[in-house]
Amino acid sequence: MPAISKPTLTRPARAVRKPSLALADDTPAHDESARDRLVAAAMELFARRGYNHVSIRDIATRAGVNSALIAYYFGNKETLFRHVYFEAARPINEERIVLFDALERASKRPTIEAVIAAWLTPMFHMKSLANGSPISEMSLSLTADHAELSDQMNTEIYSEVNERLLVLLESRLPGASRRSLAWRLYFLIGAVVTITRPHAEGMRRFSHGDCAGEDTEEMMRELISYAAAGFRAVPRSQQTAA
Repeated sequence: MPAISKPTLTRPARAVRKPSLALADDTPAHDESARDRLVAAAMELFARRGYNHVSIRDIATRAGVNSALIAYYFGNKETLFRHVYFEAARPINEERIVLFDALERASKRPTIEAVIAAWLTPMFHMKSLANGSPISEMSLSLTADHAELSDQMNTEIYSEVNERLLVLLESRLPGASRRSLAWRLYFLIGAVVTITRPHAEGMRRFSHGDCAGEDTEEMMRELISYAAAGFRAVPRSQQTAA
């Protein structure tokens, strides 16, 4: 009797599952709300704690997502920080450009105060200064933690609007050297970074209680007046009367 061979039982190949980059609540990885939540969480934490004191896990936990999504969307912490920093600065620069364009189209030459206001005002439109400005907080922490990266990013972000400001100032101060104007802009930037941080208590102490530092309109008027006087204070040998 011929031998009966046993049937071969071939095990079906197991499907290889790709790793899932799902959110903690099982939202699909491509859901843009996850990315938005990461950006919002990163901006809040970077502004509050600084670059060095925020981890990938901190951001993911605050956003309520899987930490793998940071690598999926941004690659690493530095790239995420760059994105957040640029996003915080973008509306400021967009408003500055609109205001500069309006000044250049105006039939009358703008005053120095108007030029400074076009550059300065958008910083005060971001949020209540009593709570601090995220772009200022992130800028200060980045300068302390990574000065070289700070210089690189600030150059990339602000070169265009700062050049527009200097050109408009040159039109009002035709005898002023670019060197002198650049120094005064540098000092103004330092003042803006300081004034857009939480400052109410310090202002009360400096003024013996006369200034609470919470009146945004007053701060803007005083800073514009201060900056305009500085830009006008170019030595007479370098300028003609404005």
